Amino acid sequence: MNWLNSSKKTLTLATALLTASLSLTACTSEPEVMSMSEAYPGWDFSQSTPTRKTDTAMSAGFEVGADGKLINPDADKTYEAPTPSDLAQAPDKNGAKAFAQYFIHVVEYTWQTGNTELLRSISGPECAWCAHIADTTDARTQAGGWIQGARIAIIRTEDAMPIPDHPGYWNIFMDLSQDPHTHYTGKEIVEKDLLDTRFQVQVFLDGDTWKVYAAQALGSEE
Repeated sequence: MNWLNSSKKTLTLATALLTASLSLTACTSEPEVMSMSEAYPGWDFSQSTPTRKTDTAMSAGFEVGADGKLINPDADKTYEAPTPSDLAQAPDKNGAKAFAQYFIHVVEYTWQTGNTELLRSISGPECAWCAHIADTTDARTQAGGWIQGARIAIIRTEDAMPIPDHPGYWNIFMDLSQDPHTHYTGKEIVEKDLLDTRFQVQVFLDGDTWKVYAAQALGSEE
């Protein structure tokens, strides 16, 4: 899916609108997509093993494991967890901007690996978008799903702007580009195209540590 976009074109991510009080609204529901059993009637994905016997069971161009789930072509890749730069630890507008960029790298790492620990550790309890991404990632992993190729390029990051009446809170607007990618839920597979997105992140200082307060996609250009 186009994970950074919050329009109806997305599969699991929905718009979270920021209010003047810095709160987020609930996420919208997911549109239906064609299931793999409908797209490829020669396969029965309700079974625990492939229904065809070949040297290497395949479906839709993907290898099928013994559990009947499609195998991520990037399963053998190793992804190094991103680390914040020294600048991202500065308690000022420059630190806020650098930390917002670090957050995007963490989101990318979360989708590539299915590991949500780092994302949860840098997200404040108020960030509904962050919790939604972490929860759906965990659910997808538990269902045997994965995402392949969800790379995000940060095209431009504007200077952080302080939020009036909220000392220590900063707004950062970013232009992002997400590569074409494959999303497999464990039952369904969807191919998505390149997506350019305007994105907003709010960060705050939790003591001497930055945390993400809120995030949302503002729109896309295709």
